[in-house]
Amino acid sequence: MPTRFEHRLRTKSTLDYSKAVRLGGINRYKWPKFRRLQLMQHPTCLDCGAVAEEVHHLIERAARPDLMYDWDNVVSLCRKCHQNRHLQKPRF
Repeated sequence: MPTRFEHRLRTKSTLDYSKAVRLGGINRYKWPKFRRLQLMQHPTCLDCGAVAEEVHHLIERAARPDLMYDWDNVVSLCRKCHQNRHLQKPRF
């Protein structure tokens, strides 16, 4: 039987963070605080006005890692609008 700590390691958010670490070197301590503050300050989706659940980087992290924690480079979006923005973005 997994311990309480092992169970937390298997949660979806932890898996998302480990994926992000492989993709862009996310700081697992700084990003959750930054994300939480963004969603507290801007609780509604910029596109449709629904409750925001995601933080979207306007200039993607891979292109400009130095802008990862820049307040001017992020917007709050609901999941549906966040997915739509990623589907509309051209891939090179």
